Amino acid sequence: MDYFTVEYSCDYLIHNYPKPIIAWGNGLIMGGGLGLFIGASHRVVTPSALLAMPEVKIGLYPDVGATWFLNQLPAGIGLFLGLTGADVNASDALDLAMADHLIVDSDREHLIKQLKHYPWQNTAENQVATVITEMLTKIATDSERQRPPSQMIPYFPQIQAACVAPTLDIVYEQINAISGLGCWLENAKQTLMDGSPLSAHICFQQIHQYHQVSLADCLLMELSLSVRCGLVGEFKEGVRARLIDKDNQPKWLYKTISEVDTHLVDSLFTPLWHKQENPLTDLL
Repeated sequence: MDYFTVEYSCDYLIHNYPKPIIAWGNGLIMGGGLGLFIGASHRVVTPSALLAMPEVKIGLYPDVGATWFLNQLPAGIGLFLGLTGADVNASDALDLAMADHLIVDSDREHLIKQLKHYPWQNTAENQVATVITEMLTKIATDSERQRPPSQMIPYFPQIQAACVAPTLDIVYEQINAISGLGCWLENAKQTLMDGSPLSAHICFQQIHQYHQVSLADCLLMELSLSVRCGLVGEFKEGVRARLIDKDNQPKWLYKTISEVDTHLVDSLFTPLWHKQENPLTDLL
């Protein structure tokens, strides 16, 4: 409880910080890392960046405010990313508005130098963010030629059609029916089948029942949900199989999504505290 309280408080602080924050996304930006990155006012990705919420692999669910930010994506896309843990490369991140600028990693020191030597004392406080945006945009112009080919966008219509469905089993069937070749799509389908069925049900409920809920209320809900997920044991087993023993053979509570007890899913979303007693209540 203490760990998640500190983590989610930090995420919320970044989303609402009064001064500009530049998040530099190079390489893997996953799970908790994406929670830190996504709320920054100026989000930079390098050509190697890969964004993902792969918690379904470890028996958790897309947390760190993902209940809110996955619901900000176009219809169906957030659910797909949560169920498959699929990575979003730099091009897709820009197209999905999960990032703002593409800059090659070798220009990082150049950016820092510009930030250090800019005459901020002559800049009005309400113009600082605009100056930073202009600075990043100018540097990004030279990086555009290194933009990687899109991975997700070619499948965008199929993903949307597959994931806008009334039940989880239909979504599964339709994702598996998406036609196309390539490792990216195949990896997404494999994770869909190998991930925790319980986590998949949690993710489905996140997207369908919380799409109009504020970030603060999503984080309050997630704190309770994360603690309950820790107590039920699925998260513990996923961490054992993927990160500790690394046998990659998690013994999930349920073998398929059709076997999952929906009463258990509903109970996981039941608040542990009255709203005023939630450790994150100060966010409101």
